[in-house]
Amino acid sequence: RLAAVFSDYCEYGPLYIFLETWLTKKWNSSILGGKGESAVPFIHTSDVNNLIISILSKTRKLPDFDIYLASPNETTSHKELFAVATNFYFGKKINPFFMPIMIAWPGVIVRDFIGRLIGKRPFERPWMMKYVDLKLSTNSDYTQKELGWKPTKRFHILRRLLYLIEKMKSDPHEWELKNAMALKKEILRPNLMIYSVMVSKKKELIKTIIDMIENNENADFDKYKLMGKDNLERESSMFFQLLAASVRNSDRMLILDYAREHAAYQYKQGFNVNDVCFVILEFGKLIIQELLKQESLSDMELLIHEKITITIQMIIDEIEESFEKLSFHIDEFKIPDRSEIEARVKEMETFYKSPEEK
Repeated sequence: RLAAVFSDYCEYGPLYIFLETWLTKKWNSSILGGKGESAVPFIHTSDVNNLIISILSKTRKLPDFDIYLASPNETTSHKELFAVATNFYFGKKINPFFMPIMIAWPGVIVRDFIGRLIGKRPFERPWMMKYVDLKLSTNSDYTQKELGWKPTKRFHILRRLLYLIEKMKSDPHEWELKNAMALKKEILRPNLMIYSVMVSKKKELIKTIIDMIENNENADFDKYKLMGKDNLERESSMFFQLLAASVRNSDRMLILDYAREHAAYQYKQGFNVNDVCFVILEFGKLIIQELLKQESLSDMELLIHEKITITIQMIIDEIEESFEKLSFHIDEFKIPDRSEIEARVKEMETFYKSPEEK
C-alpha cells in the first residue's frame, strides 16, 4: 500500500495543483480549506525503490502473502506544506487565509457546476470537502520491522520541497510534462507527436518506397530489385525505425552508424553512391509529405524539416564520405557492426511498443 508518492519533479497530482496555486499571484493562492489541517503521509520515490529492493532481497524469507505500507508514520498537513513551499519560493513568510468549511463547501459546488458547463472543471470537487482537516494517518511499524526498511529523513516532503521548487524554476518544461502525465493530461512533446505519426504510417510509407523501387525503369535500380522484396522491406524497416528513434530521442548517432554500415554493404554489392543517396532522399521526401498532411502537426513544419530533412542530409553526407573512403581503401575507416545495430533496433522497437502491441 502506497502513501502519496512524489519525486523531485513532484508527479503527485494534488501536490502539483497546490504548488501551482500557492506559488502564484492568483486570487486563491493563499487560501487553505478549513484550518489547513488536511494531512496525508508522503513518500519519495527513492524510499519506494528501497522498499521494493528490500522485498526482493528478502523474498525467500517473506510469507507468500503479506501487506506492506510504503509510508512514514507521520502525516504532513496543507498548512505545513504551504508555509515551507511559499517560504522557499518567495523568500519570506506568507500568511494563509483559512476558508471555513461552511463557506468553502458551497463555493466548491458552484465552481464545479460552472466548470461542468464550460467543459473545464476545477481540481477541487465537492467530494473532497469531507476530507478537510482530516488526518489520514498510517502505521508502518510492522513493515519497517519485517523488511528492515524505514523512510529516509532527507527525503521527507518538507525537506524535499526545496528540490521540487528548484526543478519547477530551473526546468519548467520537464516539470509541466511530468506532472501533466501524472494528472493523465494528454500533453505531448512535439517530437513525440511527430514520432507517433511516423509509427502509425510506417507500413504505408515502406510499401510506397518499395513500390517506387520495383516500378522504376531506370537500369541503375536493377540491383535494388535483385535484393528481393523481403530484403527491401527489412532494410526499409530498419532505416525507418532508426529515423523515427532519432526524432523521438533527438539523437542521430545510431542512424549515422547505420548509414556507414549500409554504405559499406551497398559498396561491396556494387551499388552506385548516387542511387543509394537518391533512394534515401526519396524516402525522406515521402515521410515529410505524409507528416505535413497531418492536421495534428499543422504548426510543426519547421520542426519536421529540422528532425527529418537535416537528419537525411547528414545521412547522405555520411554515405558519400563512406563510399569515398572505401574507394580509396582507407584503412582507418571503421564499419559499424550490423548485428549490434539490429539488436539495438529490436530493443527500441520493444521499448516503444504500446501496451496493446506488447
